[in-house]
Amino acid sequence: MSCLFQFPWIGNPPDWVIRAREGISKAGGVFSGDASSGHFSSPTPVGKISGNYQVQDGQMTLNITEKPVFLPCSLIEQYLKKYLEGT
Repeated sequence: MSCLFQFPWIGNPPDWVIRAREGISKAGGVFSGDASSGHFSSPTPVGKISGNYQVQDGQMTLNITEKPVFLPCSLIEQYLKKYLEGT
């Protein structure tokens, strides 16, 4: 089951890319992409999360393509909102 999220983009996409790449790498994951689109994968305490993103026209679209079955999309969305507000 995938999760699709859209967030209004406020801020500088290159700054977010740098921050995301560093955070995901420190967690043992993989991040490839730039200020407009990319892919990521990261282990979590409950299992692997993978997905892709796209930034266009002041909006970021995140598509979680792989996640643990018991991890609800709503919890992932809460975490992402909190993370993106810090950028």
